[in-house]
Amino acid sequence: MFSQQGSQNETNESYNEGGFDITDSYEVKQTLNYVNVPIALKYEIFDGFTLQAGPQVGFLVSANAKVEGTTTVEGFGSESIDTEVDNKDDFKSIDFSAFGGVGYELPMGLFFQARYTAGISSVLEDSEELDDVDAQTTNTVLSLSVGFKF
Repeated sequence: MFSQQGSQNETNESYNEGGFDITDSYEVKQTLNYVNVPIALKYEIFDGFTLQAGPQVGFLVSANAKVEGTTTVEGFGSESIDTEVDNKDDFKSIDFSAFGGVGYELPMGLFFQARYTAGISSVLEDSEELDDVDAQTTNTVLSLSVGFKF
């Protein structure tokens, strides 16, 4: 199952460096693309209606961050930032998670599912930059599916 996951973060910070007042204002959109392999245990509550739960392993296919914003140095003006970076090396290649959900299948084969998936392991690759930070970043996903079995 292909899954595109990601986050969006806005940052506004002001600081003084070398006697200059600097303001950074930017937005980062992180996109992670996975091929996920769920192992679903299903329990049929009544005809066509199921509860589902199980583990899932995801394999990272690609990762990129889009950064847009401005850096302003008081008295000197602003500089725009608009870049996209391939940052797959910043993330672990495998993601472990667990999910739970519900489903309903009509007799003709049309089905509907809703699942909540919570990450068990951090997706960030270990780095020296994060040694001083207690960073545990996991994927959390709510997915809705419609399909047809034949």
